[in-house]
Amino acid sequence: MDRPIGKEALLDQLFDTGVFHFGEFTLKCGSLSPIYVDLRRLISFPTVLKYVERELWALIKATDLHFNRICGVPYGAIPICAVLCVEEDLPMLFLRKEAKGYGMKKLVDGLYEVGDRCLIVEDVITHGASVCESVQALRSRGLLVSDAVIILDRCQGGEGRLSSFGVRQTSLFNLKEVVNYFYSNGRISREDFDRVNTYLTREIEEECPPLSKGKSASSDVNVPNDRIFIDRNASLAHPTARRLWQIIESKKSNLCVACDYLAKDQILQTLELIGDVICVAKLHADIIKDFDTAFATELKRLSRHKNFLLLEDRKFADTGDIVKKQLLHSAYKLTSWADMVTVHPVAGHGLLQAIRDISATSTLACLVVVEMSTDGNLSCRNYKDNAVSMARAFSDVVAGFVSQKRPIDDPTFLYFTPGVHFQQGCDHVGQRWRSIEVAIKDDGNDVAIVGRGVTTNPDVLTATRKFKEMAWEALLSRNGETVQAEE
Repeated sequence: MDRPIGKEALLDQLFDTGVFHFGEFTLKCGSLSPIYVDLRRLISFPTVLKYVERELWALIKATDLHFNRICGVPYGAIPICAVLCVEEDLPMLFLRKEAKGYGMKKLVDGLYEVGDRCLIVEDVITHGASVCESVQALRSRGLLVSDAVIILDRCQGGEGRLSSFGVRQTSLFNLKEVVNYFYSNGRISREDFDRVNTYLTREIEEECPPLSKGKSASSDVNVPNDRIFIDRNASLAHPTARRLWQIIESKKSNLCVACDYLAKDQILQTLELIGDVICVAKLHADIIKDFDTAFATELKRLSRHKNFLLLEDRKFADTGDIVKKQLLHSAYKLTSWADMVTVHPVAGHGLLQAIRDISATSTLACLVVVEMSTDGNLSCRNYKDNAVSMARAFSDVVAGFVSQKRPIDDPTFLYFTPGVHFQQGCDHVGQRWRSIEVAIKDDGNDVAIVGRGVTTNPDVLTATRKFKEMAWEALLSRNGETVQAEE
């Protein structure tokens, strides 16, 4: 049974084993449906289960998905996931709906490491809630999840919901093609055919039910969903983003300082002074006149000691091959010290693929620049939309965005914003600033990037503390909380 039997032959097998039921059924989400798809029935038909595995594996190979772990959504997809793993020699993870209250008390069984890329398998998807909850659970354990393979999509909004979580869906069948095939081959009546099509037309706009434990899918609007503040770390896709969020929460600081000095000693002295107060230090390595490996080593040591991340604001915008060389072979040796780098998506997905290739042996993350804080920048709506789509396709390497206003409401990414000062203003070369309250609370961003507001202030530490308090208060007030300024 090495070769697939073909999708139409498989549909006939599934029909004959009683997988498809027509009538009136209440789904998990509570809505009434004229069709019910019971793929769990296949555990009693091992031959047909193997047929499904063959077709699913052919689909996975044709789609060229990249992963080193595989996990079935509990519990309906676990049998087919197990067959896939046994037949194709793939390491499987077993996800529970709830952690055991005894023994090892694990939520996820199986061997894995932080940064492993896991493929999700689901039998039937309706609104996508179960898949999204599984994605959140796996990401909270440090796994990268960017793809889900589905046996049957009911065409009721699940794919869009997964996309909002940074997960690409690949389906073997969808319900529309299934009922069309069955009707055209005399398997179902005209009445059943019409009822299902009418149902799908009516229900496609039905609102998705909320995720459990207060989590909800995000919609593509420029207003943050305030509920995501609670347990935000579990929603973030990239391990570096989760690490940064842990720093943000533990230090109560969502402040990034742009250390745009020309001398390495000035950078190190400043970070020694303010490192305890910030969550990220942003640098431009190519403006540091005396940059050397000793500086990079001390910079890395200091960031670990003071518990902040290093962002190299290189804004890569070249071919994938050149970007690889710039990252690995330039005099600045960025991969040896930077936790994150910025990229301009104008060059296309090749540069993100280059970072994906490099991150296979490192935890390097990138931030996609969709909008700058300068007059006359060329970031139009279409450019931003394309940048977001590209980032979602590479959510295993993209930790977030750099923009003025939050481009999407998607809790799987972090949102950085430059052009922040104590008050609104501009300089003579087009740099614009607005207040932290506007940048974080009104524009919906997570991390405020402050440069000259700190670095040109006579009292750098006091200015940094003030910005830190204002940014944190703005973040909490955005989520319906208040905070007292620290002494």
